[in-house]
Amino acid sequence: MEKAEKIFGYLLKDFASNPDYKENWEDLGDGRKALKRYPCKLPPQLQISHPFIVYIAFVTLKTFPFLGRFEKIAWEIPILYKNKPFLLAHRKFGFDISINKEDEEMYALGIEAISMIHKAIPFVETLANPLIRNTVNEGKITIESSYTKIRNRYVYYREKIAEEHNSDKEKLKTKAQNFGPGKFANIDETMEAYREIQRLQSVNYYHLLSMIDAYFSLLEHVSVLLLPFIKGIKIKEIKIEEFMGGTWKSKLKIVLKTNTNKEALKFIEILDEIKEQIRNPASHGHFQKKGQSFYVHMKGIGAIPFTLTQSKTNFKYGFSSKTAISYSDICKHFDNFDSYLNTSETKFGMQYIQNDLPVAYDPKSVAEYRRRMRTDKSASNYIEETTREMENAINMDW
Repeated sequence: MEKAEKIFGYLLKDFASNPDYKENWEDLGDGRKALKRYPCKLPPQLQISHPFIVYIAFVTLKTFPFLGRFEKIAWEIPILYKNKPFLLAHRKFGFDISINKEDEEMYALGIEAISMIHKAIPFVETLANPLIRNTVNEGKITIESSYTKIRNRYVYYREKIAEEHNSDKEKLKTKAQNFGPGKFANIDETMEAYREIQRLQSVNYYHLLSMIDAYFSLLEHVSVLLLPFIKGIKIKEIKIEEFMGGTWKSKLKIVLKTNTNKEALKFIEILDEIKEQIRNPASHGHFQKKGQSFYVHMKGIGAIPFTLTQSKTNFKYGFSSKTAISYSDICKHFDNFDSYLNTSETKFGMQYIQNDLPVAYDPKSVAEYRRRMRTDKSASNYIEETTREMENAINMDW
């Protein structure tokens, strides 16, 4: 850390705050004035993708004074670089460095200044990391909702399977009618037809895995975003970073308070069985837990499954449509759990998340969520109000 501080200080040694900064207003001759600034045109390799890094470097770490919000401007920092005045700013369309009058030497100096800032960025990240970690654990964070994006991925694969299944019905009917004694010339043709019937009877395994994977990804996302909306959960006692690193099941158990909520616990048990039987093996070399991938050598009968027919929920899956639990059963379980989330204590949080609004975890925001979203009407009004504020912020309409 000490080494990073020295390098950071050296790279930015020619920068200073500009306490004598004055706005450059130009008289238009008709009683109006316009604020004139001339941005330095930066080459592609010197573009600043994340303006907040510049803010942290000069305001948080070097404690330079800055100018607050203005029309279409988030912040401006008046600086001196090699004793020449510049203005660093985050505007609606991104970051720029500007000067008060057109001057080729000043433009070149501005590009040089940005080049030095780029070199300092890795050290900004190192020096700011402890502060950022503490801020995260204090709950002073916002997490964007990607609900629609993840949900659309789940729905895409679900609909893909349904389309293929409907298409395969007619093919299966034809194949089944043609299958039977004397229908094929030899055993090879017979086996080929038999395998084709098996394929048509089964759900597309790869699309099924993708669908399930997307759904569990959605559960992971939702479980984190719901935290601030659930009464009785003390946000201050939860370290968000650690919570996010937990399993989907551990997170949902906290959010749904399964120690007292048996209905929610039952849903989680069914979801867990789906995950154990289908998703986990695909993610871990096609091996299941608790010996379910073992075949034990038994004298006289050969290799048999280690767990025989044991299953807590009588839940089994295979490629054949004759299997007790099918694609439609999995969809039913997912739909039932979605319905539960949308109608139980989590419903107002789900309404907020489904509008893709960012979720804040600081005590003030958490208290506001729980106070403002108590009925369907109040929740709807609050969501509309928050959406308008977000749209204004994106356009920098302060």
